[in-house]
Amino acid sequence: MRRGILCIAIMVMLVGCGRKTPPVPPNAVIPQAISNLEYKADDTGVTLTWTYPERSIDGRGIDNIRTFHLHKAIIPEADYCQECPVAYDQVIKVDGRGIEPKTKLTYMDKDLQAGYHYVYMVQSDSGWRIKSAESNRVDFSQQATLLSPVEVNVATGDQVLTLAWLPVTTREDGSDAVDVKYQVYRGTSPAALAPIGEVTPEPRYVDRGIANEQTYYYNVRAVTFRTAGYASKTVSGMGLDMVPPVPPRNVKVLSLPQGIQLHWTPSTDTDLGGYRVYHQKEGDEGWQQIGTAPKGAIGFKDITPLSPGIHYFVVTSFDLGTRQNESEYSLKVRYTAP
Repeated sequence: MRRGILCIAIMVMLVGCGRKTPPVPPNAVIPQAISNLEYKADDTGVTLTWTYPERSIDGRGIDNIRTFHLHKAIIPEADYCQECPVAYDQVIKVDGRGIEPKTKLTYMDKDLQAGYHYVYMVQSDSGWRIKSAESNRVDFSQQATLLSPVEVNVATGDQVLTLAWLPVTTREDGSDAVDVKYQVYRGTSPAALAPIGEVTPEPRYVDRGIANEQTYYYNVRAVTFRTAGYASKTVSGMGLDMVPPVPPRNVKVLSLPQGIQLHWTPSTDTDLGGYRVYHQKEGDEGWQQIGTAPKGAIGFKDITPLSPGIHYFVVTSFDLGTRQNESEYSLKVRYTAP
């Protein structure tokens, strides 16, 4: 009887000492895999971006991600195989606490060398054993940096500036640069330039619709696919108003006891700067400016004695722009001095 009881006790002990499997977290707390990992590389390094997941793998809302694990593989270009499994060399931790779901996260990796292929993948980590599946992968070859465009110049126009530069054909190590395009950067301060427009295959860019009388600063980078080279030197330009105002109308001349008085209907241009008055004696060539009037004026008095004979007067309008564009002459008026 005792032997039977002993056997039962041993069996119970054996069953009770079996290996336990680790607890599996519920699907409600495991974040969905990130699917929009992207990169952009230039001479300063590579910028990686992705979005904070908003759902768990069973579709519920989630906001408990503590850390993002950014995995990085560094492979010599000669050894890279697109179909081969990837062994990641580094794990970069990015803090996820206090970040709202759907927020775009950014990490810049400056530790790159030419001649290597880089592969990145990111996972969300919400705690012990609560880790998402792998994200999509991004990969690229780090070639020698593209040289900067040179001889960048700016041509001025009315609400337009045109940039031109020499094509970039080589990289920093002297190797050929193929399929090169260009990205233009612009700002109203040389310290705050941002990309404008789409990349262009031509070494030329026309910036239309700018504000006249405003200084703009530019530089240019050569780009291939998603990698950008060194920035060119910064240049500047200013759009200039090149459209003159209309001349005043209904110009008339009156005789004064001493000199003459001109009257006119003023120009209606919003950027009017003022008026210029010109005189010519019959038989002379060309017009001589004899005075100016402010933009609010409707006339001009000249007390300079006139020699006997026939004299002519015209009036022009000019604007407030840097060029002070001047209108055509008004219809000339005739005056006979006694």
